[in-house]
Amino acid sequence: MTRRWYKQFWPWFLIFLPMCAVVASFTTLYIAIGAQQDMVVDDYYKKGKAINFQKDKQNAAMALKLSVDLALQPDAVAIDFVTGASSLDGSALEVNFYHTTLASKDFTVLAVKDARGQYKAPLTQEITGKWRVTIEPYDAQWRLRKTLKLPLEQTIHIDPLSH
Repeated sequence: MTRRWYKQFWPWFLIFLPMCAVVASFTTLYIAIGAQQDMVVDDYYKKGKAINFQKDKQNAAMALKLSVDLALQPDAVAIDFVTGASSLDGSALEVNFYHTTLASKDFTVLAVKDARGQYKAPLTQEITGKWRVTIEPYDAQWRLRKTLKLPLEQTIHIDPLSH
C-alpha cells in the first residue's frame, strides 16, 4: 500500500519553495509600507519645468559676476561677497539648507547685512552630513548653490558654476 501524499517528503518540499516566496513578498511589503522614505521632490513634472527658471537665476548670478565665501560656525552662518557685491541693493539674503535625503530636515535662515558688510544668520540646529545650500536675495533675482559635506573646517567659496 502506498503512503498518502501529505505523508510524503517531496510534495511538502515543493510546496515549501513557493511559500518562501510568498512570505518574503509580504515581508518586503511590510517593510516598504512601514519605513517609507521622504521624497525630496514629489512633483517631478513641475520641478522639471522649473529647471529653466532656476537656470535663469544662475545665469543672472553669472551676469552679475557674484561669488561668495560661506563660513559655518556651530551657531551661525556668515557670508562674504568676494565679487559682485556692488550690484546688490543690500537687502537680506535667504539661505536655504536642503538635506539630500530627508525633506523633514530642510530649513531656511534669513541673513542680514551687518556694519562690516558681512551677511550673518543664526543657526538654531546643528547640521552634519550632506546638504545642498542655496543663497538668493530676498527678491529672488539670482541664486548661488553648492552641495556641501558638513561640518566644515574652512570657508567655502561659492560661485554660479559651483555644484
